[in-house]
Amino acid sequence: MVAAIAYYSLMGAAFALIFIVGTTLYSAGYKKKGIYGNILFGAMVASCLIIGASISADMINGLIYLVLIAIIVNHSSQNLVGTFKDLEVDAKTHASTVIQIKGIHISIIYAFMVSTLALILSLMPWYFGLLGENYVLIPFCAYLFQMRALGLFYHTPSVKNGFEALKMYRTATIPLYISFIEGLPNHSPLNASMCPFEHFKNRTKD
Repeated sequence: MVAAIAYYSLMGAAFALIFIVGTTLYSAGYKKKGIYGNILFGAMVASCLIIGASISADMINGLIYLVLIAIIVNHSSQNLVGTFKDLEVDAKTHASTVIQIKGIHISIIYAFMVSTLALILSLMPWYFGLLGENYVLIPFCAYLFQMRALGLFYHTPSVKNGFEALKMYRTATIPLYISFIEGLPNHSPLNASMCPFEHFKNRTKD
């Protein structure tokens, strides 16, 4: 796989190799290492964006970097919520997940904080002028859906509601990522190569 990607992009091949190493570590036990496993999962999902972008364009612009960071944080929160359904099993296997170490309420607070950070980061492409205004509503809707999932598990922390919370998080992720494309029609290809801070400067001058 790495060799095939290298044919199109050396950068993509490098990230593909990192992806392979990361997923191997995650499967080997890092998935039970608390917040470190959550972040590793998010980073591995986000690396697919870099691989695809480098193959199609062989360059990474400001928009890709901003979306990359947002995806890392969003999927880290989703992976954290994913441990809720394993509450009973992880207790028996003495897994070092956040919910086992910190407890249910603290874990929900962590998930809330990370999800809120993901929302803020998801709005950065619009803030810097890289995505159009028709993009803004969907991240907020996805965030409200995530909060509903956390509320469900908070009121009745059970394996069943852990599964339901994870399904709601995953459902919220689909329109969120589609919204990155939805905001692109107002995005100029010429400006895509610019640093996002240049967009912010241009907006403040208007």
